[in-house]
Amino acid sequence: MKIKEKITLAQKIVSEAKKEINQEREEKYKDRAKQLLEEIQEAVRTTTLLERQLKNFMREVDNES
Repeated sequence: MKIKEKITLAQKIVSEAKKEINQEREEKYKDRAKQLLEEIQEAVRTTTLLERQLKNFMREVDNES
């Protein structure tokens, strides 16, 4: 194998490694985004539940007055 071919092969390998690193980084970002979206959905459910509890409390206080 000639030096030029070795360099080309090395460049190809480095290029592929960079692509894999970028793909792995993208996967990590996707996983983090998914986690954040799930946390937001849970927070919305919690907020809805708390609002319902507050309305019930206010209704209870109004009924006792």
